[in-house]
Amino acid sequence: KAEEMDAKEEDAADPQVGGLAPPSTSSSIRKRDQREASQKLKDADEAREREAAQAAADSITRLESWPAPPLPPLEPEEGEPATAMGEGPEGPASFDGSSKGTPPREDTPTLPVPSTPVQPLPLLLHQQQEGQEQEPAAAAEEGAKPSAVRAIGTDTTDTQTDPATSVTGAQPTVPSPPSPPPATQSSPPEPLPLPVHKDDEVIRLGDDPPARPGGEMLSAAAAPLASAAAAPEGDDGEWYSEPESESEVDPETDYVLKPHPSIPPPAGPLLIIILSGIAEAAAAGGAADPANRHNAVCAADTPALDAARAAAAAVGRLRTLRSHGAAVGLPATAGVAHSEASHLTLACGRALPQATTLVDAALASGALFRSPGWRHLRSAFTPPHTVHFIGLLSDGGVHSSVRHLTALLRGAAARGAMRLRVHVLLDGRDVPDGSSVTYIDDLEVELAALRAGGCDARVASGGGRMRVTMDRYQSDWSVVKRGWDAHVLGQAPHKFTDPLTAIIKLRGSEAAPVPDQFLEPFVIVEEDDFDDYQDDDTDYEDEEEDDSDEDKKEGKQRCSSSSSNMNRRGGGRSNRGGGNDRGGLPVGPIQDGDGVVLFNFRADRMLQFAAALEAPEGQFEGFERGRVPKDLRVVGLTRYDQATRVPAHVLVRPAPGRGQHVVGRYLAASGVSSLAVVEAGSAGHITFCWNGNRSGKLHDRLDQHIGVPSDKCEPGRLPKPRAAQVAAAVREALQGGQHRLIRVLLPDPDLAAHTGDMSGTARAIEAVDAAVGQMLSAVDSVNGRWMLTSDHGNADDMVQRDVWGCALYDDDMRPLPYPGHTNAPVPLLIGGAGLPDRVRFRRDLTEGGLANVAATLLNLLGFEAPDVYEPSLVAV
Repeated sequence: KAEEMDAKEEDAADPQVGGLAPPSTSSSIRKRDQREASQKLKDADEAREREAAQAAADSITRLESWPAPPLPPLEPEEGEPATAMGEGPEGPASFDGSSKGTPPREDTPTLPVPSTPVQPLPLLLHQQQEGQEQEPAAAAEEGAKPSAVRAIGTDTTDTQTDPATSVTGAQPTVPSPPSPPPATQSSPPEPLPLPVHKDDEVIRLGDDPPARPGGEMLSAAAAPLASAAAAPEGDDGEWYSEPESESEVDPETDYVLKPHPSIPPPAGPLLIIILSGIAEAAAAGGAADPANRHNAVCAADTPALDAARAAAAAVGRLRTLRSHGAAVGLPATAGVAHSEASHLTLACGRALPQATTLVDAALASGALFRSPGWRHLRSAFTPPHTVHFIGLLSDGGVHSSVRHLTALLRGAAARGAMRLRVHVLLDGRDVPDGSSVTYIDDLEVELAALRAGGCDARVASGGGRMRVTMDRYQSDWSVVKRGWDAHVLGQAPHKFTDPLTAIIKLRGSEAAPVPDQFLEPFVIVEEDDFDDYQDDDTDYEDEEEDDSDEDKKEGKQRCSSSSSNMNRRGGGRSNRGGGNDRGGLPVGPIQDGDGVVLFNFRADRMLQFAAALEAPEGQFEGFERGRVPKDLRVVGLTRYDQATRVPAHVLVRPAPGRGQHVVGRYLAASGVSSLAVVEAGSAGHITFCWNGNRSGKLHDRLDQHIGVPSDKCEPGRLPKPRAAQVAAAVREALQGGQHRLIRVLLPDPDLAAHTGDMSGTARAIEAVDAAVGQMLSAVDSVNGRWMLTSDHGNADDMVQRDVWGCALYDDDMRPLPYPGHTNAPVPLLIGGAGLPDRVRFRRDLTEGGLANVAATLLNLLGFEAPDVYEPSLVAV
């Protein structure tokens, strides 16, 4: 009756219905106000949705220096080769690094709680109206601060939301409709729709929006990078094919340098010192300033560096450089600084696109799934073969990306792969320690969704990155052998029936857990082989004997709770763990004819394992491999070594010209002898990377290397600094006078900061300071010149922070250590007894980056820089 009365009042209020003026009753006014408020809320919701769609589009940075021609048709005509790898035949000369100011650190270590329902993650959310073509996205605004640990899975039920495989840039925060109620423990996982796709289509998992003209389905946010990855208009389709000779990679170039018109060559050598892990992030108050409480650089006593800084600043020879994002060829809003990108940029003299940027572009356009490397992999899609994915499970952005892994898994499943196995390497070095549980839990959700769609997808093996597989520069082949045994042979000292339980048990007690990066190797076995293992019998007999009963009970509950949560979401086989003393058939050893995808985009810590997979019988000396699977389809996300062409097949080629214009080639062609001095564990940064990711030497006589033995410490222990030994070798080389350029890398601050030990990092910095003082005095004694810089930050901020930048503490008010790199600017100083007083830094280049160092170095040697380099920073 009340509704009828309200209706009559509304009719009476409408002149076309009742013919009367609106009554001035409070009920009518209230109803009118309610309707107006409802309309305002509706309008506000629509505005927020439009803003969210625009934010998703703006989340990907447009690479404006790349050509952006129209995309070619995705379905080639008969007889025409497939198109596009992730780049054009001519890469960009540089990135647009004109961002203003210093962006905040983009590595907030929050650990999101994964969602309960089993649904695939939309890697990029966007909306597309039927009959309308998406507009290109605007460049993302620099300065976003994404979390260092992001979940792989999230919930959405919006049928207009397209989970595209666009994975570039930081993940946008997009409001989604209310999620469905959480699934109960007995609820089966929601099936993942896996439509049949041709290899020239972009992946679509879920409800696809209408296709664009020509059959292409791309989001607005993916359009800029897709355009960058497209083949040039009128191209014959062959430009992406693998080169057949070295001349196709490096065309003939005149590398002889011209003398500088106003800067004469130095009487002595030029010394460039690179301090790894030290950046300019200190507040003005120094060590006493509370803002510097977690800055190990401020905490250290550094008289030599302080004196050099003061002297350089007084005469205009001190400045800062950008070392992350577009300044080194990484995504502008999500490019966390790291050593490989920094040293490649230092050597190349320009910010060429790094591998992660090219992979983002190739995934955004779908070009990765049209590549020769993907076609090479397809023979392993059908039974009895398996496609294996091996790499670092992390979104730290230094070696790999979980977004790349997710896109590859979905791409393989959507294109017919029936059996997938993931071999996970756990981080805790570029992301907060302990985050491996989150990554594994979210990966299990993704794999469960693939299984529900008919694809047998599981985790097969794993271990910590510093103990398993990811050795670098041949420092310790036993690390690679542990990975070979676990991934290839299915053999490891620890066996479990699900990876979450494996991590929880291998980490041990919560009071003193084993760090993620040092976890021992493990394999996953079929649970049916554990006859005597009860569902509720998850014990901790491997725990320390002095653990209290309450600690053990808490560990049991935590393990059981995590496993149950995984089962509820379809992520695990059961809540049973697995004992180290129990046998079982491994679920995913690598067999003859299988496919292997190495999804690390960074070269140094995956090159040795790739070489072990591809080396023929009798031609591998790293370790005894045992069984070597035959006819493997090995594919790398990108090429790891340009000289040895490992791996032979790749999904995305490196940027053209990366090894062509490295500064070492110009120096060798001009008869300049150079020497690289570094401790052995980090030797590749200043040799391999400075050669354009090529092993060996650029010239047998003029390119020399000295490696100081690294400290062999126990896993997780603070390594002893080797700065004093490096300085001794440098002083001897300076006195010898045989080299005109000596480049030195001191990695001690970065290595120490990766352990999270701030006091130990401060001691390492003090050791480096003493070594720097000795080397600067030595170069002045021979009338030489010097440059002092860094490759990226790390020791300058060693605490986890929330989204507001506030330090995080545990329950006992101890700071939570952050072991990863920072994006703070790095210093650059020049000086020396042989440097003319008139040589100072230019004042018109306020946005300089590491790409400007090569031209500056050549000027200080008395040469003009090549035209392809970014401009020099010095003025005369």
